[in-house]
Parts: sequence; C-alpha cells; structure tokens
Amino acid sequence: MDDTTARLRRCFAAVFPDVGDGELETLSTSSLKEWDSIAGVTLVTVVEEEFGVQLPVDRIAEFDSYQRFCSFLSSGQ
Repeated sequence: MDDTTARLRRCFAAVFPDVGDGELETLSTSSLKEWDSIAGVTLVTVVEEEFGVQLPVDRIAEFDSYQRFCSFLSSGQ
C-alpha cells in the first residue's frame, strides 16, 4: 500500500469509523447511507487538510466514492 492510499484510508476511517477496514476502498455515496451531505463536507475537509490540497469547488459533487478521491489525489491534481 503506498503512502497516498494509506493516508486516504485513514481519512475515510476517521469520517466513517463504523466501516470495516476491508470495506473502505469500496465506499461510495450509493453504498453507504451514512455518507450524507454533512459526512461529505467533513470528508472533503479531512482530505484537504491531510493532503494540503483544495478540491475544486465546481467538482465537489464528483467526489462520491473512495475511488474518485484516490484518482484525484493520484493524478497530481
């Protein structure tokens, strides 16, 4: 597991502590009812702070899964 993946997993685990470690990478807004608008804003904030980035405001709605966050962070923004 690379550093980006480990850090992103910690972000997701902090926001969704009741989700098992093995499930984090499959999370999405459609698979987890607890991922509501408040959790989404919290997750964006946690990720931004952890990685020192700012997610594009006009694309926030696109960040609806672990994989989308991972793709964004892996792309080098």
